[in-house]
Amino acid sequence: MAVEPPVTPKDAASLVILRGTGPATEVLMGRRRDNARFMPGVYVFPGGGLEEQDTEIASVTGATHPLIATAMRETWEETDILIGRPPADAGPSETVQNDFLSANREAGVSSMPAALTYFGRAITPADLPIRFDTRFFLCDAANVTGEARPIGELPDVSWVPVKTALKSDRVRGVSKFMLTEAMTLAAEPARLDDPNRAVRLYTYIDGINVIRRERQDDGLPR
Repeated sequence: MAVEPPVTPKDAASLVILRGTGPATEVLMGRRRDNARFMPGVYVFPGGGLEEQDTEIASVTGATHPLIATAMRETWEETDILIGRPPADAGPSETVQNDFLSANREAGVSSMPAALTYFGRAITPADLPIRFDTRFFLCDAANVTGEARPIGELPDVSWVPVKTALKSDRVRGVSKFMLTEAMTLAAEPARLDDPNRAVRLYTYIDGINVIRRERQDDGLPR
């Protein structure tokens, strides 16, 4: 019997937004629908797959990589949160037809892709029918605008105490790993901002979970 080759992972981005400091720190998370094809019923960070429009969004907002645009767009689509602060500078041309860019203009927000820092990567196991190569970005809640609410694929969106998320059986191991990594780096700003900092890759080899380190450019190729 022929063995089917593994599904090629889809490029994706996820955003970890932290609010507060120390033991009181909260993280923005949402619950996936119970009938979702991928990770049903679990709590996740906002995010999703790379789309063609993300190249345009990156160009207009000054994001250095389309996956940064993916993280910003998906966060808005799922939680109504925009990455940026009002008042806006001169906005993008009105000839650009894009829901995400329009939402920023209407809210008077200057999009701030520089507020996102790439810090982690995860690739789902080869034996799954749905696979993602997800890049994780970190953002401080001081750089966001809007009140979190469920407007997309996540029926429940809220700020969750980090200590609660790390103990919950509704949060997957990869999310707990990335949240711990985010908290560690948030406490070390100089290390977080280091362009030569290695990124930890959470992946699987022959079904066994493996943690590797790689250069930032390996995960976000130019």
